[in-house]
Amino acid sequence: MLFWQDTDVGIDTFGRCRISHLFGLLANVQWGVNMSARRVVSSVFALYAIQGMQYVFPLLVLPIVTRAIGPDRYGTLSFWQALAALLTLFVEYGFGYSSIRAVNQTESSERRSSIFWSTTWAKLLLLLPATIMLAATASAIPARATMLLVFATWLPVLGAALSPAWYYIAIRQTVAVAAVSAGTSFASLLAMFAFVRTPADFNHAALIQLGMPLLAAIVLLLYQYLKLSPGRPYFDPRDVLARFREGFPLFMVSLSAGVYSSFNPFLLGLVTSSTQVADYALGERIVRAAKNAVQPILVAMYPYAAEGERSSTVTRKNLWRAAIATLAVSVAIFIGLVVLAPLAVRLLSGSAFLGAISTTQILSANVAIITAGNLLAVQYLIARGKERFVTVITVAAAPAHVISFMFAGRYYGAIGGAWAYVGIECLVTVALGVVVNRLRKSA
Repeated sequence: MLFWQDTDVGIDTFGRCRISHLFGLLANVQWGVNMSARRVVSSVFALYAIQGMQYVFPLLVLPIVTRAIGPDRYGTLSFWQALAALLTLFVEYGFGYSSIRAVNQTESSERRSSIFWSTTWAKLLLLLPATIMLAATASAIPARATMLLVFATWLPVLGAALSPAWYYIAIRQTVAVAAVSAGTSFASLLAMFAFVRTPADFNHAALIQLGMPLLAAIVLLLYQYLKLSPGRPYFDPRDVLARFREGFPLFMVSLSAGVYSSFNPFLLGLVTSSTQVADYALGERIVRAAKNAVQPILVAMYPYAAEGERSSTVTRKNLWRAAIATLAVSVAIFIGLVVLAPLAVRLLSGSAFLGAISTTQILSANVAIITAGNLLAVQYLIARGKERFVTVITVAAAPAHVISFMFAGRYYGAIGGAWAYVGIECLVTVALGVVVNRLRKSA
């Protein structure tokens, strides 16, 4: 719902650049500028140019990993990646929406600096309970846990606590984030090619896959120190508490959505075999890579949607056109995936993962469903400060999904889990549509 969290646990990367400068979208956009059609189109095309690399590299990594370590170990790796993704959501706490919105609704550089540092401290504070939860989970399932896997799972959580990527997005100077993401994705591909060749290289695969987000966060911090200055560091407990208070509804949204998106391989691993987890996880990742084709449009839209009443009539019209285009593209991708799933699975992972064909075809419906949910929840409700509706819907859906997903996974394996996931996404998106329709009528 809202977004498809990446169980490869990559950082959120939303590069923006102007076509005329190749990799420099919106670097000179001033606060409060109306969204022109030309600027939006240039933003989207530039995002595709930069982030295309980021989306291609994980697909190139898949055949290396799956063919080298096999279905059983790939399922184990996906199990721990899913846990890392949920803990990452916990640390990020919804600040990627609430703090971005707060920055975009002020023109004061002092206020933006305050938001940056209070958000940074809040994320670091959340790292401790996230670490405790990881240790407790490992203790509860010792048969699946090794010291190296637990350590590797902690690395992206630390990366999420340190990463300033959200701030780059907020100030619309995020080309460095996209470039770093593409660079770390390329580094991951090279490392996999060099060090992952047989099932004995499973530990190498885990460290490479799970360690790259931390590397990306470190590079972003270095770039920030050299190029961007959010003001002198300080700690004000009142500001930190304000960030927690503002972000709480969106924290509940993102965490609940994560339970029925990025956490699914972990849930499936609790009730069935690692091979079934592998079939589900591979299908999920193929679909996610396809879904990312519409992500640049959604990313380009959100800062303008977050302007709310400050936006012009022209901006609102262009946002509406962008929403229609995004939904149309997502439906086309859904249809294409259903047709091409057998070819995609065979090319990426060979005959050992043929069970992933069905899960890919089923999950492909979520490309359109999740995109529609994002348009309703993020671009309309959250951007207008109506996140309480999103919170109620997603929080209510999370336990229902856990029960239905684990039941279907236990008796029907990866295919049952896939149908359960698509079903809950449909229910959530319909509920969001009803809320938006009522709000528009009452406006």
